[in-house]
Amino acid sequence: MPDQGYFERTYTGPFKGINSSLPENMIDPSYSPSFSNFILKNGELRTRPRQTFGIPGTPDDGTMSFLSSFLDSNGVVHTVTTTSNGLWQLNPSWRTNPKRAWNLVGPFTIQPGPTIPVSHWTFLNKFYWTNGGINLWFWDGITSGFNSVGPVTTGPPAITAGAFYLGELGTRLILLNTVEGRGLVTTNFPQRVRWSPSGLPSIWDPTVNIGAGFNDEIDVPDGITGFLTIGRTGFIFRVNGVTEINLNGSGTNPFDFNHLWASDRGIGNIYPYSIAGYGPIGMFISNEEIYLLSLGGFKKIGGVARDSVMNDLAIATSTPVATIFPYYQRNYIYTTYMITIPMGHGSIVWTYSIEDESWQRANNVNGIFTGRARYIQTS
Repeated sequence: MPDQGYFERTYTGPFKGINSSLPENMIDPSYSPSFSNFILKNGELRTRPRQTFGIPGTPDDGTMSFLSSFLDSNGVVHTVTTTSNGLWQLNPSWRTNPKRAWNLVGPFTIQPGPTIPVSHWTFLNKFYWTNGGINLWFWDGITSGFNSVGPVTTGPPAITAGAFYLGELGTRLILLNTVEGRGLVTTNFPQRVRWSPSGLPSIWDPTVNIGAGFNDEIDVPDGITGFLTIGRTGFIFRVNGVTEINLNGSGTNPFDFNHLWASDRGIGNIYPYSIAGYGPIGMFISNEEIYLLSLGGFKKIGGVARDSVMNDLAIATSTPVATIFPYYQRNYIYTTYMITIPMGHGSIVWTYSIEDESWQRANNVNGIFTGRARYIQTS
C-alpha cells in the first residue's frame, strides 16, 4: 500500500470480471475487486436484460423442486413440477387464468426431504423422476395416473428401485446412488449404478431380464453425488473422484467403468446441484476449484474470482444450485454457468461467462432457487 494509506484506481475496459486474488491496488485495471448486478459481455460492462416474465407458484404454496418440459408420444408438450404434494402440470391457458395455473396430476411419496434433489429425465416420451425414495416415478402425459415402475412378477418379489440421481446412456435408463427394495426390505447403496434393459425402463432386475444389471464401485470410500453425459460418455461424480462410464457393445454387460484417478482422493463434486451440462461441455464444483469438463479433459475456471465464489459457497444457508444458460433471449446470446447460493431469504448469484471467461456477482433479495433454472414451454 502507498505510505499515505490512500490510492486511487481507474478501471478500464475491455473488462475481465472480478479479481479477488490480489490487493486492490495490485490488480490489472481491466479487472475489478467487486461489482454487483452487472454483467460482462464482449468486454463491456452492461446492465442485465430485464426479466419480467413469471409463472405463479402451485396452489399448495409448496416448494417447487424443478421446472421442466417434455414431449409425449402424441406430440403434446407438458410443463411439470413437483412439490411435496405431488406432480403438477402447467395449464397452457395460465396467462388468462393465473389462479388456475397448475393442475395436480397426482401425488407421489417425496422422500426423504426437501433438501434432496429431485432428479428427472425424459425417456421414450415419458417423464421420470426420483429423489431418494424406493420408487422411480413416471408420467406419460396422456393418462391421468402414474405409478412406481417397479416390476410385478410371480415368485420371489423382483427389485423395486429408486435413487438419488437419474440419467440415460446407450438407450438405457440409469439409476445412481440407488435405494432398492425386495419385498419389505429397503436398502440404500450409495456406490451403486443400476441400469435397465435397452428401451425397457420399468425393469431393473437381471433375473427378470438379463439386459438389466448393476455395478458397485466397491473400491471407493465415498458415495455418488451426480451424473453427466457428454456424447456417448457418462461421468459419475463422487465427492473425491470422477468415474467414466463407456459403452462396450455388450447386451448383458453394456458398460465399462474407469476411475480417472485414485479412488480415495482427488477432484470430485461436492454439491449435487452444481453439475450442469450443455452440448459438449459440463461444469461442476469440487473441494478446491470450479471445473469445466469436456471430452478433451478438465479445465479450471475459478480463476482470480475463485476464492470469493468459494467463500460464498462456504456460508450458504441451503443447497446451492447451478445451471448453464445458453442465452437471455433469442437475440441476446450469453452462454453462462450460473451458481445461485441461498443466503437466508435471498441468494448470491455468481455468473461465469463461458465466452469471455469472466465472473460476475449479483444479489437476489427476492428468494432462492429450489431447482435448476431452465427454459421451458409455457403455452
